[in-house]
Amino acid sequence: MKKITFLKYLFAFNILIISCSKSDVIQEETISDNDPRPEIDSLSSEFLKVGETLIITGKNLKSQDNQTSVYINGNSFDVTSTTDTEVTVRITEQMGVEEKTIAVKVGNLNSQSKELFILPNGWYKIDTELNIKKAFIFNGSDDIILLANTATGNAYYGSVMKIKTSSEGYKTPETLNIPGGNKDDLIMYNTSIGATATAGTGYFTKDGFQTSKAFGNFTDHDNTYAINSKIMYLDENSCIVVNCCGDHLYTNDQGETSGFASLWRSLGMENKFRYFASNKLSDGYIYAAGINLTSNPYSNLIVKSLDGVSNWEIVENTTTPYSIGNVNMLDTDFFIQLHVGNKQVQKSNDFAVTWTVIKDNVTHLSIKDRNTWYIVIDDKLYVTNDSGNTWELEFELPIDTNINHMSFSENKILLSGDKILLIKHF
Repeated sequence: MKKITFLKYLFAFNILIISCSKSDVIQEETISDNDPRPEIDSLSSEFLKVGETLIITGKNLKSQDNQTSVYINGNSFDVTSTTDTEVTVRITEQMGVEEKTIAVKVGNLNSQSKELFILPNGWYKIDTELNIKKAFIFNGSDDIILLANTATGNAYYGSVMKIKTSSEGYKTPETLNIPGGNKDDLIMYNTSIGATATAGTGYFTKDGFQTSKAFGNFTDHDNTYAINSKIMYLDENSCIVVNCCGDHLYTNDQGETSGFASLWRSLGMENKFRYFASNKLSDGYIYAAGINLTSNPYSNLIVKSLDGVSNWEIVENTTTPYSIGNVNMLDTDFFIQLHVGNKQVQKSNDFAVTWTVIKDNVTHLSIKDRNTWYIVIDDKLYVTNDSGNTWELEFELPIDTNINHMSFSENKILLSGDKILLIKHF
């Protein structure tokens, strides 16, 4: 993944090509032994975004009588500040993007060069052949942690992987050494804390999966199904893994110990609940949503619990036929979902009893918050910042793109899917 394609049509600016005169090009100089040549010891980062500040550390970087400049690919740029041991420069779009060399010149003397990579603002395509199920980014780190299908053909084998950065850009993904084999799900709380799950077991990490703790095993309990495991909840210490039928594995101490609970048994039901989604909402309860197969026709089943594993209360169990699908529970008065059957984005303000259609012909929906959503229609990504009242075209995707997930931080968006990975900095 050393080679990265720059999508020119995705950016709001034109990359300026800087031409330089002969006086701008760094030339080797004949100097005496007494002349102090500038030296670069290190760069504060070898991977930077437009708008960030680079600090160059070294020796002889300032002269009382001569100007200090930086040269990027042979073109001269002014510095922000200079001392004898540090040069500060702001990265601008005029410097270009992708792989660059940088050097410091003081008067007529130039340092050795260093390699760096400049990433533009706006959307940027990272080349990948992976079919990515989920991918996560966070503030303060350029690493990407992802769950990808690494099997061939129509099979599925989930592997947790990490993409790091270097002066050559985004590096080839490395598979993280997590026990348990095939992974069904992955959620990251931040760059360090996260969890992944196999069909039967959860794995909690507090160091970005350098190490992980296994907790629980569905197959240790009677009448449970070790299939379709999803991570229902994650915070700094706790994780809840649920299977298709609402059986739970949980830890409250970062995987050191674990417990087991059954939602359907807690409610006195038959083992005919099918779990779809969950979230912790503003009233402090953890909500779970799915369908009740004991009714005819099937009905919605929405329940809540303070700890997410016990003392479940039924919130809604009357709506028939059931209307819950790929639902996002944003708050007690605001559910939103993509109905897969009719490709409609729908919202509900009454626990999925009634729905209002927001948008038709949608093939993907990602929710950042109550106001900001992203949808895909006809291979175009649209965004709303006012809860679906108005929409703007974000950009056009390649034909027949299958988007699986979007991750959001304060200043980044990561879009991932089958053989596609796009990142936006702003």
